[in-house]
Amino acid sequence: MSRLNIFFLAYTLLLFNRQIRTVVATKRVTLRTGYVDLRQLAPVSFSQAARDAEIPAQNGTSGVGAIPIGGDAATRRLFLVSYNDSTHAAELRNALVAGGASILSYIPENTLLVAAKLYIMSRISSQLKAAAAALSSKHKISPDWEPILTATAAAAASAPDSSSTSSASAGGTSQSAAGSDSSVSTEEQQQMRWVQSSLAKLQASEFLSQLRTLRRSSEGPNSHAAAAATTAVALYGIAVELLPGLTPTQLRSISEWAAALALGLRQGSGGGGDGQASDSDPDLCRPVVESELVTAGVSDLVSVYVCEQDIIFSVNWLADRDVVKWVTPLTAPRTADAVADILLQSGKLSLDQYYDVTAFDPSVNWPYWSAGLQGQGEVIGMADTGLDLNHCAFSDIRYTGIYEAALQNNATATVFGIASFVQIPGHRKVAQYAKLGIAGDVTDNHGHGTLVAGSLAGAMLSEPEDPDNSIIIQIDATGAAPRARLSIVDAQGGDGGSGATLWVPYDAYGLYLPLHLKAGASISSDSWGNAFSTGYESQSKSYDKFLWENPNFISLVSAGNDGTKSLLSCTISSPAIAKNVVAVGAGYRIPPGFGNRSQYAVRGLRRDGTVLYRPIFPMESFVVNSLATIASSRKEGVIPIVIARPIDACSPLLNPPSALSGALVLAVTGHCSIKDQAVKVEESGAAALMIIADSTDSFTTPYLDNSQNTIKRIAVSMIQRDVGLTLVMFVYEGGILNFTRREVPVESTSIVEYSSWGPTPDGRLKPDIIAPGVSITSTDTTTRYPWDTCITRQYDGTSASTPLAAGNVAIIRQYLRTGFYPTGAPTDPGSAPFTPSGMLLKAIVIAGAQSLEGGWAFNGGVRMGPAPDGYQGWGRPNLATTLPLRGATDPRVRLQVADRGAFTASGQYVTLSGLTTTGTGPVTVVLAYYDYPAEPNALTALVNDLDLEVFVDDVAYLGNNAENAGTERHPHFRRARY
Repeated sequence: MSRLNIFFLAYTLLLFNRQIRTVVATKRVTLRTGYVDLRQLAPVSFSQAARDAEIPAQNGTSGVGAIPIGGDAATRRLFLVSYNDSTHAAELRNALVAGGASILSYIPENTLLVAAKLYIMSRISSQLKAAAAALSSKHKISPDWEPILTATAAAAASAPDSSSTSSASAGGTSQSAAGSDSSVSTEEQQQMRWVQSSLAKLQASEFLSQLRTLRRSSEGPNSHAAAAATTAVALYGIAVELLPGLTPTQLRSISEWAAALALGLRQGSGGGGDGQASDSDPDLCRPVVESELVTAGVSDLVSVYVCEQDIIFSVNWLADRDVVKWVTPLTAPRTADAVADILLQSGKLSLDQYYDVTAFDPSVNWPYWSAGLQGQGEVIGMADTGLDLNHCAFSDIRYTGIYEAALQNNATATVFGIASFVQIPGHRKVAQYAKLGIAGDVTDNHGHGTLVAGSLAGAMLSEPEDPDNSIIIQIDATGAAPRARLSIVDAQGGDGGSGATLWVPYDAYGLYLPLHLKAGASISSDSWGNAFSTGYESQSKSYDKFLWENPNFISLVSAGNDGTKSLLSCTISSPAIAKNVVAVGAGYRIPPGFGNRSQYAVRGLRRDGTVLYRPIFPMESFVVNSLATIASSRKEGVIPIVIARPIDACSPLLNPPSALSGALVLAVTGHCSIKDQAVKVEESGAAALMIIADSTDSFTTPYLDNSQNTIKRIAVSMIQRDVGLTLVMFVYEGGILNFTRREVPVESTSIVEYSSWGPTPDGRLKPDIIAPGVSITSTDTTTRYPWDTCITRQYDGTSASTPLAAGNVAIIRQYLRTGFYPTGAPTDPGSAPFTPSGMLLKAIVIAGAQSLEGGWAFNGGVRMGPAPDGYQGWGRPNLATTLPLRGATDPRVRLQVADRGAFTASGQYVTLSGLTTTGTGPVTVVLAYYDYPAEPNALTALVNDLDLEVFVDDVAYLGNNAENAGTERHPHFRRARY
């Protein structure tokens, strides 16, 4: 059925409050860092506080009504303080402000995080009967440091290393382990400890690889990323969020942190581990503190770099500073790359269109482009590895070389924070080009940025000598908004050729996103992300803060390419995990009937009866049998899994023959070759060998020399180390495991396996939408191919899906701005042009998204139901069901909007009435708003909780959410909550 009416609401929020709850004398608040008990504090005088300040500071948990000791009596500290109702909240807020306190953020429920002097806080708590407690330094340390802490603990308790355990005759079948009640053997206990230690080391290693680094050598100065010498010592980044409103003296003291921390490391527990600093040059590991931007008042984030063995000590030392609010890993942004426009504009793609886009009338393939909606007047911002300004999809013959020359001469560039930028108002494609500090080179040696920019707005001209009047050549590589202009932030680190690590500021609010405002942009598209986090962190908060304060702006961010990390509960990266951004996952652009592919998974049964199901993504050798072939001969594609005995399968297997027959043998890498392992497994009667990768970097197609046809029956594959070791542990703990294979169709309703999935740890829906992200043709950098200035290539990932979605948002914004609303014809007498808010654009994208129900989510190994869910979000954007277009879309499609509403107090509501329908199609109603930035230590990121009710004939429909269980629901009403 076609859509008849689409109705949108977009509201900004101006308050901290949520639903009211009575506060008792003592209240427990649970944070990500643990719980804190609040109670009314007894008043403390300044003189008493001064006496307490002489006692050395202690780093412990916050007890009931605890007051921190140590430090200056006049120094502000962190407190949680709770209120009863709106009246109590107002009194508390006024008293705090009058006492010079800073209200930092809101903690659900009815609790504020405050920076205050302890004698002021105790007086207010006593006078207003407000339950409060001071936060100890442990509540300043992000839980994301856990991999380092776990690895340290595991190393202390670990058994002998892998070299001694790999050759041991341990392991056994999953069946025998599950079916025996006898105690585990000593060898098996050693193997279990080794597996636990190996998993912890692996997680710590992966964690470190995702941190921003400095490299220091005795032969030269500090350098970022890969440009340093290969013998340099790596220093890992720590992000330190400071309290607001610091005094000049406090700001100056931060510049002394490096020396003070170095002294503490020499006197304390740091610096003596298995770090990289040599005994001959101990200064290689001296800490680096980058505080210049804080001192200049540009940012409230300090970057600290220390050696690996010094991380734990340094994190605790930093958390003990009175001026510090939060200490979190400083992760390194990485690019998210691992005939889409037809699908996004029309909602469908045929086999003929897939193979030859030029064989159809442009009004059929690209109806919105044909109507003149190509992004004219829109500026889209992006931060990436730069842009190849010489590529014919971006070049402007009138301004050749001007950007490069201006940015190489800083005297002609405008400085903002750590960036310098230049604007050329008349350039047909690039409105502004900015470099970030040490990053950026006004070109794109890597190529990722040029690919992304091409998907956004790339446009090759038929007459490049006349840019203003030339026709755009419509090919596969044409961008989603080909006449939009770009605001480029060049953030390429290193030499551009060594990897796709970016130097995007962690403080996007202060140092990155405002650059796009200076270019006149209202949309940003970021095809990168930081390491997946255990929750909402400072960088996500900075995006939310920017959008909260700039409601006309909309940010689209790649969800990430960690979808194959099946052991996690959420793989959405930061800043996509932020509330106010649009997180974009990746799907296919393949028409129905194109073909099928295999979905591999493991199913397990634990001793307690609970079931394990995880998709797995092994790399298979192509010179022997395939897992698909072997599984296809089994009932329902099921193969039992056993653990090799010995676990490296380098000698004849000792497992019972009955358990090995027809099984998949899981083994670690050992002292023998993969071929030797395969021979032993085939001789045992097993059907397949799956090798656990020795490290993250070694996970690849297993090399197997089978030129003599030695291996005749079995399949040989490799699996990620963390997945493989977890499966081994599952069996050692008594579980039963089976490998399964299922053949499923690959269509435009499918989700690619690497697309990151949600929901977020606090239950919010992410990703928001899906766009094509497989085999996307775009513009390639000419730096490697100078003879071809129009070169293109294909790329994959949420790096590709995000700019395609952002380009469509530019078309939606142009549609509303230029009077196509509400009838689909700008010449209609009822035309009502207006400038939409970013919230309204987000609502329109969600409401018009096409559910991928029935499609297969390869990242989850499941068939999807109706949207929304954690794989597809609200579905795939479809302009044909979003924007009425006269002569192109179903004439029954209607669009009605209400924008820029505002609430000023808890409990307020707005009623919009008069919407009538014909009953010939579904009605979609969406409420979208930008929420106040959350506190990273809060368990839930939602601050303002708005509800949407739709009344039809006096019957209320509350949308498809779990909280509405037991209420009447309408199948065509959806509710968006962020």
